Amino acid sequence: MYFGKPITPWLPVFIILIALSVFFTSCKPNHPENRNEKPVELDGLKVPPGFSIERATLPGLVPYPMFASFDGEGRLFVFESDGSSPSTEDMLKKPPYFIRLLEDTDGDGIFDKSKIFADSISYPKGGVFYKGSLYVSASPDLLRLTDTDGDGVADKREVVLTGWVLNHNGALLGGPFFGPDGWMYLTDARRGFDITTKEGVNLKGNSARIWRCRPDGTGLESMCGGGYDNAIELVFMPSGESLGTMTYFIDPQAGMRDALMHWVEGGVYPKPLDVIRQDHYKLTPRAGDDEDGACGALRFDAVPGMGFWKRIWWQSFRCRVQYGADHALPDHPGRRYV
Repeated sequence: MYFGKPITPWLPVFIILIALSVFFTSCKPNHPENRNEKPVELDGLKVPPGFSIERATLPGLVPYPMFASFDGEGRLFVFESDGSSPSTEDMLKKPPYFIRLLEDTDGDGIFDKSKIFADSISYPKGGVFYKGSLYVSASPDLLRLTDTDGDGVADKREVVLTGWVLNHNGALLGGPFFGPDGWMYLTDARRGFDITTKEGVNLKGNSARIWRCRPDGTGLESMCGGGYDNAIELVFMPSGESLGTMTYFIDPQAGMRDALMHWVEGGVYPKPLDVIRQDHYKLTPRAGDDEDGACGALRFDAVPGMGFWKRIWWQSFRCRVQYGADHALPDHPGRRYV
C-alpha cells in the first residue's frame, strides 16, 4: 500500500533501478569527457588527467634539491646537495650540504628569492618547521635551527638528539614528520645507532627503525623496525595509521626490491637479516612489494570537481636513484611539489 492506494508490483523495482543508475553514474571515477585526455607532461614528469604540473621556481634557482618543507608563511626550505659525492669520512670532517630558503616575493606562485638558511650540514634528509625553528635530520644528529633576527639565515643551531650513523649513500636518519599525537616521527636505516636519550637511557642496536620523540627530544622511542635497508618518508592517514616508503624490503629479484609499508606499532619488517635476532626482534608477517625505488609519499584529499566521493589518494613517488627524493607538502591545497 502507498498512501492508502495499491502500488504497482514492478514500481519499487523500477524506483530502485533508477536510484542505482544515478548512484553509479555519479560515482564513476572516469568521466566520459576525460576518457580521451592524455597525461600532462613537463620535462619528462607526467601527471594523470585532472592534474596540472608547473615549475615552482625560477630556472637554475635550486640545482640539487633532495627534500623540501614549508613553514606557516609559505616559505619553502629546500634540503640540498652541492652536487658532490664525498665519502662518509669526508662528510663528517667537512659537511658539504646545506638548506636553502625560497620565497615568492610577488605572489605569482613562483619562488623567486633564494637564500642559504644553513650550511655545513652533513646530509639533510628532510625537516619540519615548528614554533619558529626548523627541525632537521642530519646524521648523526637531529638538529633545531632558528633564525633569531629574521634575516632568513639560521644563527642558532642546537643538537636535539644525537647517536645515529651517517652514511654517504643516503641510508640514514630522515624526517621528522609530525604525527597526529603531536610527536615527531623519524625514519632510519639499517646502519646502527648508539643514542643516549634526554632521560639518560642508552639505546643501542643495529636494525632499521621508525623513531618518535617530543619536539624537545624527550621520550625518544622506537615505534617499529626490522632488517630493511632504508626508510625514506612516512605520512599519517585520518585514522592515525602511518604509511611509508622504504628500500630493500627484499634482495632484487624479478624487478622487485622496495616496498610501500604500513608501519604498525611494534612491527618488525624484512629483510630477515641477522640484525633482527641481534636486536631481539621477531618478524611481522610480510606486506606488499614495489617495483622501483620508493622515495616519497603524500596523503592527498580530493578537491571539489574530482569525483562524487571525497577520496584519499595514496601516491608513491618512485625513482630509480636513491638521491632523487622528494617531499610532498600538504599545507598548500591544490598544489604538490617535487
